[in-house]
Order: sequence, then C-alpha cells, then structure tokens
Amino acid sequence: MKHLFNLILEVVIIIFMLCRSVLGEVSKKEDNLKLVAVKVVKPPVIDGNLDDDCWLRAALFGSKASGFVTHDGKALASEQTLFYVAYDDVNLYLATVNFTERVDNLIANIKKRDGGVDADDENEIFINVDYLQVGEYFQFLFNPIGTKAEAKGGWKGLDFGWNPYWEVKTSVGKIIWAGEVSLPFKELGIPTPKEGDIWGFNVGAHNAADGEWAIWNPTFGGFHNPERFGYLSFGCNQRLFSKDFEEIVRVGRVLRQNIADLRDRIEEFHLNAPEEFKNGLKEVLNRVVEIDRVVKETETKKGIVSLESRLEEITVHFEEMKRNISKSIIIQLIEVKE
Repeated sequence: MKHLFNLILEVVIIIFMLCRSVLGEVSKKEDNLKLVAVKVVKPPVIDGNLDDDCWLRAALFGSKASGFVTHDGKALASEQTLFYVAYDDVNLYLATVNFTERVDNLIANIKKRDGGVDADDENEIFINVDYLQVGEYFQFLFNPIGTKAEAKGGWKGLDFGWNPYWEVKTSVGKIIWAGEVSLPFKELGIPTPKEGDIWGFNVGAHNAADGEWAIWNPTFGGFHNPERFGYLSFGCNQRLFSKDFEEIVRVGRVLRQNIADLRDRIEEFHLNAPEEFKNGLKEVLNRVVEIDRVVKETETKKGIVSLESRLEEITVHFEEMKRNISKSIIIQLIEVKE
C-alpha cells in the first residue's frame, strides 16, 4: 500500500511541476491560479463517494486542480490534495481527494459544528463572489468525519455565528479521505452565476499530524488573504486567460475601492443635507452606482482607465456641489439672524 501511495504522490507532483514550471519557492509575483467550473445537468449525490457522472465530466472538462503547496509557497505539500468543481442552476459542487498514509490515524476529534474544525485534518473552501473587491468572503471547513464549520466576513473580522445550509459528506479509502460538498448559491445571497462570471476562490488542507497547512493558490501567510485567492470562472471566460487579466484586476480593485469611498462620502453628506438638495445628490450617487456596475463587466485596462476618468469627473462635481450647498446653508443662516 505504501508503494502505491508513493507512486500516486509522485505522479501528482510531476503533473504539478509541469503545469507550474516551478521548482522550490513560489514567487509572490506570480499570477493567481485559474480554474473553470463545468456546468452539469445531473447533480452529484452528496454521499462522499465520488462515483457520480458530474465528477467524470469535471475531470474531462478540466475542472480539477492539484499541486498543493505550503501556505507560504516554500514547498510542495507533503500530503497532496486534488479537487473537482462543478455547478448547476442551484448549487456549487466541490469534491476533494486527500492522499495520505494515515487513513487509520486521521485526526478528527471535533464532532460539533463550529467546534474548532481547523484543529483536525480538514479541508477549507474560500469564496469571494466579487473578485474585484477583496472585502467580504466566505469560508467553509470540514474534517474527515464530516463535521463542518463556516464563517463570513473580511478585514473587519469573521462571523462564525453564520450558519447557512450546505451539505458535506466524507469517506475514507485505502490511501485517501474524500469530501463531497454542495453549496447553494442562495445561501451566499446571490443568484445563479452567469456564464463567464468570475469568483475569487481557494481550497486549503490541514495535515494536523505534521501541522502542515497546504493551499491550492499560495497565500504567503494565513489562508485569509483574498488578494491571493485564485480565480474560478463559471464556464469559459476568455477574459480570465488574457495576458493582461492580472493588471485589469489590480487597477479594477483600486477603482472599486475609490468608488466605495466616494459612495460613503456622498451618502453621509446626503444624510445631513437640506431637503431641497437631496435629489441632486441622489442623482450623483446613481452615477457612481452605475460605474460600479459597469466596472465588473469591463474586459480591458483601457476600459477601466476610462471609468476612472468618469469617476474623477463625478468626484469634482460632487465637491463643487458640497461647496455650493455649504455656501447656501451659510447664506440662509445669515438671513435668519438678520
């Protein structure tokens, strides 16, 4: 059995090296990894046994990934993980296969939901449904006996009291333990992804016996680094594989942050502005919201730059409105005193 395990592990490592063309430490400058999820007609039966047609379709379509590295990007994981991704109109589906010689000694002590699953051998799924804004994301965890945990949040902190409905079942084989997951889109508060939609996405694994944390897309630190999540496209999206995609993401994220900052400023000023000025401020806010909508669909850096110019014009207009409104308020106050 040990010989078979080592042979499989060697094959996985060779495939990984061919795909990444990397030996040794992974560079932080490397692009985030990309994966396309296949859409399926018949969903898998969530029972922990990966014998459903959809996983074969995912494998044939290329909706699978392996080659896990340590979270700091310095080495290949000593125990490798392979995963498959699929979806339909209702759910995202994920299957994980964790290769290990420790099937008789897996660490799975946690039996209560949200009870510290990350102390066990476990898998983690990270989802950021808005890849151009690295604020809020979702985390799902499960151990080899199917105990699960989840959280949502971001840089302001994680909410472990969030308990959405989702399914996970696990199984243990001769040299692997596997997990099968179903995540309803409605539990993430979103509609069914459209063809070509892109998410920030990552999958991690914890080898509790050795204290090793492994990840698909290296985060160069803790797993909770959404800027270093990989990308998951629903169906094929040529934009994802364009040579300047990472640059589009970089400038797009800066623009989205500037949009969020301007929205906050307008909304705060609108809240305390005299009633006769509220409609004008609302119109300005709507223009900002429209740019926020368009930027998610922009496919070129030139398009992002054009939106930056539009946002700058709106910012100048808003600052001018603030000055005029402030002057008007001062004049009204003077007239009242007189």
